[in-house]
Amino acid sequence: MKKAIIVSLLLVSSAGYSSATEDPKVSDGLTTNEVQSVVKTNLNKVRHCYEQVLAKTPKAKGKLTVDFTIAGTGKVGGSKVSNDTVGDKGLDECVLKTVNTWTFPKPKDGKTVEVSYPFQFDPL
Repeated sequence: MKKAIIVSLLLVSSAGYSSATEDPKVSDGLTTNEVQSVVKTNLNKVRHCYEQVLAKTPKAKGKLTVDFTIAGTGKVGGSKVSNDTVGDKGLDECVLKTVNTWTFPKPKDGKTVEVSYPFQFDPL
């Protein structure tokens, strides 16, 4: 039987975390909803990264916060992990590689947008 996996977008609070500290942080140029829409569209790719971790470590769980910039073109200009409680470098690398392929709407006035996005990983 295949295990169910939850990769939370943190649109709703996860147990043990308050929603105030879990919302993505998005600078001027795009709305949080615009950013979340693109993340939702690509969530299966992030989930795939986590499935690779679970194959090695079935009880792996935690939070991975990714900071990234969105250029005036809507392309991701760079990304880094700013917080990792899962503790798997392979997950970090896979999620960063995935985030770097995303395309967002063009920011207002061609601004560069700074995003800090938390992902919560929990096996079921």
